[in-house]
Amino acid sequence: MPDERVDNSSNNANNAGSGSNIPERPAQNRQNAQPQRTGAPRQDPRSVPPTGAPRNPGAPRSMPPNGAPRQNVPPNGTPRPNGTPRPNVPPTGAQRPNVPPPRRPVPPTSPRPTYPQRPVNVKRPKRRRKLTPFAILIPVFIIILLIVILTSNSFKNCVGGKPADTDQQTNSSDQTGTNDAVDPSATNAQTDAMTDEPEKPDPVKIYIDAGHGFGDAGSTSKYLTGYTESDITLLVAKEVVALLNTKGYEAYLLHDGKTLPKASNDDGNDLFSALDERPTYFNENDGGLLVSLHCDAYDDENVSGTRVHFCSDNNYSKNAEEFSELLTRAIAESFGGSRRPKMYPHEGEDAFNITRLVNAPSVLIEMGFISNQEDASNLLDPTWRTKMATGITNGIAGFLADYNPETNGAE
Repeated sequence: MPDERVDNSSNNANNAGSGSNIPERPAQNRQNAQPQRTGAPRQDPRSVPPTGAPRNPGAPRSMPPNGAPRQNVPPNGTPRPNGTPRPNVPPTGAQRPNVPPPRRPVPPTSPRPTYPQRPVNVKRPKRRRKLTPFAILIPVFIIILLIVILTSNSFKNCVGGKPADTDQQTNSSDQTGTNDAVDPSATNAQTDAMTDEPEKPDPVKIYIDAGHGFGDAGSTSKYLTGYTESDITLLVAKEVVALLNTKGYEAYLLHDGKTLPKASNDDGNDLFSALDERPTYFNENDGGLLVSLHCDAYDDENVSGTRVHFCSDNNYSKNAEEFSELLTRAIAESFGGSRRPKMYPHEGEDAFNITRLVNAPSVLIEMGFISNQEDASNLLDPTWRTKMATGITNGIAGFLADYNPETNGAE
């Protein structure tokens, strides 16, 4: 603490300046009044007195810092001067604990419910059900019932599509008083009449005519090197017949190019005339469908394409027109739409005899123009000829799918 003594010299100076009558003390007396300082340090009144020394009641008390060792603490259990026991105080020299500040009280929480845990990998014993007589009899009864149903005649008739037995007819005749025996032939006729399955018609005989041949080579062109029209038509006709037979149809060549067919109106030459001999030979062999293959030629070399000819005024004109439509569509699909044949109906004498004089639907196909360089090149290409044969085959199959010679034949 600072020295609390009053400096009289400063007070006297102030009083003198202010006009006070207080006499000034001599400087010598002021020097005598100050105590003589020695080399010993002045005792700080805040220091702790030694143990047993009387405490100055006016001196401030200083506390040791936290963690400082305790000094001169009575041992535990030593009674106080008033006789009360001392609490358990740490012994002398123990470190003061760093007491944390008090925390805010935490409200009590309710305890979490505990659930019983199921045992892991514990196999429960399986309960074995006892078989009762009732549970055994039910499957046996069902099996017997199925055997009776399967072996019954009514079930066999229902599955086989056959009519019921004729015993009912016999019983009805007995009830009317007639004792006539049942005629087996009449029973068979009734059974056949009751069947709903229509009789399948005989397979249609398909004839593929390769135009020209034998002594008639057909048209020629400078673009057909080493081939004639009859050679090209025979190659395609053989391929169409092979494809039809593969599909299960009854297909034939009207001629094979080697053996000359003989019709009733044969004139004795080495030609197989399309004017009269070929239609007659087709009718005499019970043909059901005829396709005649040819190649066309024209003075203008720019003309090209495939054409389908049919007769529009004979007994089979309706079927021939439908047949032509299916052929043009199938050929176009076979070439991917790049080649669409054109249909040409003919009437009377303008029609080809091979389409007008036969007793079945008949068409004549001009596969291409050998006078056109592109068409001639296509006709010499085996791949192109296969596409043409495939289109003709698909057209025939599409027509025969709905054609019945007995119901859709001659008008």
